[in-house]
Amino acid sequence: MDPDSGLSRALRFYCRAEGRDPVASRTALHEMLGATDSSPPESRVGRSVRAFCYAIGAEPEKAVELLEEEERLPEAPQVAWTIALAYGALGDLDPAFRWLTKAVESHALELKWFRYSALLEPMRNDPRFGEILRKMNLD
Repeated sequence: MDPDSGLSRALRFYCRAEGRDPVASRTALHEMLGATDSSPPESRVGRSVRAFCYAIGAEPEKAVELLEEEERLPEAPQVAWTIALAYGALGDLDPAFRWLTKAVESHALELKWFRYSALLEPMRNDPRFGEILRKMNLD
């Protein structure tokens, strides 16, 4: 696999994010998007990933701003998972579960990530997490 491909950069970001190292995650995010803090997100996926990165990187105001932008747009299944993660990282569990439910219902996530992902840690103790696992036959 080409180490400079978009897939390689995305994999590095998610690997670093799973470790919840905010600095490394932000560095990987900027590498993945080819962006700086002052450049606009290049896509809805980019905006949702950036919101998540800001949420785990102790910049909640920036995360909230991007999530509010996303909430005003028509639903897009491809961003539901990452938006759920961003809200979860902020500790805002009601919208986190709303978006997580959308991701599950639209089959916008891979089951192998769902049950054990460290990215879902903020949501694990909520009874709604168990309900989603049961609906997905993963309990």
